[in-house]
Amino acid sequence: MKAAPLGRSVSPTTVTLWSVAVAITAIAALTLFGWMWDRPGLAAWKSGTPAMAPSTAVASLLFSASVMLAAPPSRHFRHAATLFAGTGLLGALALTVLLLLGVFWPAELLGLGLRGFAGDPTSGQISPITAFCFVLANTSLLITLSPLGRRGLARWLARSLGSLIALTGFLLIAVAVFGSPLLAPEQVMRVALNTSLILVLVGLAPVVLAADPAIGPTTALWRSRRVYVAVFAGIAAIGFIGGYAYYRQEERQVRDQTLRELDLASLSKAATIAQWREDRLTDGRVILNESALAITAGQFLNGHDAGALTARLRARVPEGQSRAGHYDRAFLIDAGGRTRLVFPNTAAPPAQDIARGAARVIGGGGLTLLDFYLDETDGRQHLALLVPIPDPATGRQPLGVLVLRIDPAHFLFPYLALWPGLHRTARCELVRRDGADALVLTEPRRAIDSTPPRRVALTGTGVLAVQAVLGQTGAAEGVDAHGVPVLGVLRQIPASPWYLVTQVERTEFSEELWQHLLLVGAFASLLLFATYLAILLASRVLRARFYRTQAMLSTALRESEERLRLAVAAA
Repeated sequence: MKAAPLGRSVSPTTVTLWSVAVAITAIAALTLFGWMWDRPGLAAWKSGTPAMAPSTAVASLLFSASVMLAAPPSRHFRHAATLFAGTGLLGALALTVLLLLGVFWPAELLGLGLRGFAGDPTSGQISPITAFCFVLANTSLLITLSPLGRRGLARWLARSLGSLIALTGFLLIAVAVFGSPLLAPEQVMRVALNTSLILVLVGLAPVVLAADPAIGPTTALWRSRRVYVAVFAGIAAIGFIGGYAYYRQEERQVRDQTLRELDLASLSKAATIAQWREDRLTDGRVILNESALAITAGQFLNGHDAGALTARLRARVPEGQSRAGHYDRAFLIDAGGRTRLVFPNTAAPPAQDIARGAARVIGGGGLTLLDFYLDETDGRQHLALLVPIPDPATGRQPLGVLVLRIDPAHFLFPYLALWPGLHRTARCELVRRDGADALVLTEPRRAIDSTPPRRVALTGTGVLAVQAVLGQTGAAEGVDAHGVPVLGVLRQIPASPWYLVTQVERTEFSEELWQHLLLVGAFASLLLFATYLAILLASRVLRARFYRTQAMLSTALRESEERLRLAVAAA
């Protein structure tokens, strides 16, 4: 009696495939350990080259599992190999789609970080060429393990894809060692050295697998409806993930673009407003130090006629409603607080804020730009330039104060309301702190020059005006004084108590995002419908082929049985 064989011999193809799979697994495992233990030398084999991405290591492990399961002559193992290869294909497709859309998916990092690559924005991101090579590699495996794998054309295609991947790996190794060609895109050719070696091994596996005719397709698996359901679900998941990632990327891009526009407008307006304040103070210095206007005002306070002073005021403060200059009214207040002259001539006295400001100037406050106040005489907001009139005899105690009332409607308010971009809800608000409140001085939602400033308590930290007066600068999100969600940029006006809030309502760019989302959803729906039709057609073709084969086998079996019956009858 012959002894039973202790085991089945292992073919050279199986040994080769297992060796390739073990090598890929070892390189990928070392890379993941390098990321987990923060060992850059395990993830990047050469200094100055990028580290292998964690997603590349995971894709390599999936591929090596597919290769190892495809090698044994077991139908169940090959079923598992097909499922692993399908999973790897879907993952590689998802990464390729995200890269084509310019989206970096933070999940690629697997929550890991690597010291020494923190300043590299592409560190941990799979390269486009690597992701596409894994798409081709898993496709070649699925071709070999599919019902088409028995055909010579399919095996040739699988070998060709594998050879292309291996050649790409060799080319990338040469680039890592000798440098990239002059005209080659750096982002495409920037691949880690260990990734390049893995691509060589990944390309070798389909070549060996397709060259062995003993490795056949898993026909029974491909006839199962569950496979098509899984394929459709996987493609749908890729579409959903890709669409969501694209939407999030678009949201970030639209938000960043909006913030850049707001920041540029804020920077320009803040500089212009600061220069406007400086110009007003310069007017005061000119009057105080060099202008004949101050001398004439002093002479008037000392008893001279008002004719000369009126003539000089007329040149600086236009009469009527022409408002050709920044000042709409002038007051001359003496050291006793009495109003000695009003130009243009009117019976309305100066506002109480002007009277208090003049008293401070006479008390030694010096040249002052009086901030926004509400004038009781006309119910509108104004500013005022308070210029002390020195005593020509002593040069110390002022004889009085020349008050030039500033009309912000001439320049300041229209300039703040002017918006250079296309945003219909964009606006600028000028705010300042007043005790425990933030005062919104210029609010485009109302008649900004005719109603009191809106007060917002500093406890409402979600309001951008409050954030500004509390010292926050730059990009900010929150609500405006009316509770409307806004996105804005906060900036302090130099050399002033003012803060500029440049903002746009979130609903405006949300509408643009919704339009993008609808387009992506429509495209994804069409793609899923086309995929469903393709899968349905493929399943019908495979079932029809299976039934034809079964019919042919039944016919051949009946003919064989008939020949056997006739032979037995003839005997």
